[in-house]
Amino acid sequence: MKKTFTKVAFALMGLILFSACGDDDSATEEFSIANGNITPKFIKTMTSTDSSSGSNAALTTFNYDSSNRLISILSNEETTSFVFENGTLVNIIGDAANTLGDDDNLSIAQFYEAPYDAFELGEAREYDANLNPRIIDVYQDEFNQNSGSVERVTYTSTVEYEAQHNLFFYTMQAAGIIDVLDGVRLNLSMMPVPSEIAIARALLPVNNFKTITTRNAANEIVFTINATYVYDSDNYPTSATVTTVDIVNNETDTFNTTFTYKN
Repeated sequence: MKKTFTKVAFALMGLILFSACGDDDSATEEFSIANGNITPKFIKTMTSTDSSSGSNAALTTFNYDSSNRLISILSNEETTSFVFENGTLVNIIGDAANTLGDDDNLSIAQFYEAPYDAFELGEAREYDANLNPRIIDVYQDEFNQNSGSVERVTYTSTVEYEAQHNLFFYTMQAAGIIDVLDGVRLNLSMMPVPSEIAIARALLPVNNFKTITTRNAANEIVFTINATYVYDSDNYPTSATVTTVDIVNNETDTFNTTFTYKN
């Protein structure tokens, strides 16, 4: 449980920055409608620490070419590279190494597979005025000690958001991901969409999340996540603190992340 909803927190914090089910607008249009004119900034570094465990800081570095295209991400000595041809993303090499080839959607889905594991069996029930997913059902298969069998359990998360735009949008646009997902959105009625892509389109917000409160089927709060940010003059976070509270197991974790940007 704790691992699942911690992953939910970081999935909601970033990687892609929009929600769109039931709407004809692209991700780019929805971001612009919700946030207006935003000064583009691209993430240069993210430094994260788990203050609860005292673990060493984890540094993630984003590298760009002279055209401000994201060409690689280095994290924990692992590199993911983005390959462009004529300004279009054609390949992702690294942990998500799959050529786009004849199935663009599958390759991009695999690129996002890890952060969306928690959402493989979930759905948005309600959106706010900005098309941020406000109420999310997450389905988990859990072992029932009384029955001795695995049962499907539903948890419901209520999410509140900051007024500020999602900090990752222009970074993902620089990687070519937003263009690919805009195209996927336009073709949803014409072609099968891998579950990770559909989840990315349906569940991620245009604003930074602030709180997530998760309840079980008995409407009891079992997990909470709270995020606080320090913003610069352009409303980009220079730091974020995320605190997770596992009420069932009486455990609390705090994660601190600092950001630097390339204009």
